[in-house]
Amino acid sequence: MANVDELVDVAAFYFSIVKPLAQYYTSWTLGNLAIETDKPRSDEPLSKMEETRLIRALYRFQLCCNLFGVGLHKSSQIQRLSFDSVEIGTIFLDLFESWEVEEISCIYTFAKERYNQIFNDIRWNVHEENPKFEGQRPSTPEGAFDLDNSWIRDTLLKGTISRGLDLLHMVIFEIQDHTHLVTTMQQHISWPTGNFLEGEALGELAQFQRRQEHPSNRDLRQERRDPLPFQGDEVPDPNGVHPPLAWTLIWRGSYSNLYGYYVQDIIRRWGYVMWHATRLDYTGAKELLARQWEADWGDTDPRDNLL
Repeated sequence: MANVDELVDVAAFYFSIVKPLAQYYTSWTLGNLAIETDKPRSDEPLSKMEETRLIRALYRFQLCCNLFGVGLHKSSQIQRLSFDSVEIGTIFLDLFESWEVEEISCIYTFAKERYNQIFNDIRWNVHEENPKFEGQRPSTPEGAFDLDNSWIRDTLLKGTISRGLDLLHMVIFEIQDHTHLVTTMQQHISWPTGNFLEGEALGELAQFQRRQEHPSNRDLRQERRDPLPFQGDEVPDPNGVHPPLAWTLIWRGSYSNLYGYYVQDIIRRWGYVMWHATRLDYTGAKELLARQWEADWGDTDPRDNLL
């Protein structure tokens, strides 16, 4: 049973980290949606279900960072248990329905876009050829990173994202100026501790291997194309299977256990699985989703062409 100090920590994390990030994320995604649809920005407060989806996605993303990423650890060099991509799927992602995994993926995309912009902003400041590192060569100076190298950049991006919500909150809300941003990132840019989400646990190959090695009832439901119609956002049964409207639209009202690789970031940028049906209707998001999905998959169904 949690003691008072632990309960205080839980409350502090929610009010100081999770709630501000949820508000910022909502503004960012709905702003992206307005740009894509060329319609007025949606300012309607989140419904209870929308808030539930978003808050649980943030907490689950943080849990994933703590389990498989750098997380709360101050250094990626600390010895950690190592999990392959399939194990991350079976241990963690399989706890959730596929659209709930996509909720987590939406938070990942949000963090990735933020850090990508930051990497662009600080690229020269942390480049080993910057004159400020004179005298620290020929070895790579401390605090220097080659963000022009695509492999190094992508790997550091993954590791830095995996530090979790505390750092994400810091770079969004606490940075005072460019110099502060540079020093903060020099202290926190991280190599990954092992496999993580994008291109790994969320990748096409990991999902294929998981289906081969650990087939699940959800996979069978997908093979049978079990009906999965939209049943509304306000559902009385908390244990039922109730996907958001956007999910049922792209999979045409039948069950899918695919996520990650099969959905493009351009769709996640506006938080497609977070919003209730009414918001999708009046913002033009349903039509946008149809266009973006067709641009990627055309008339094909990804479930028909699995590895």
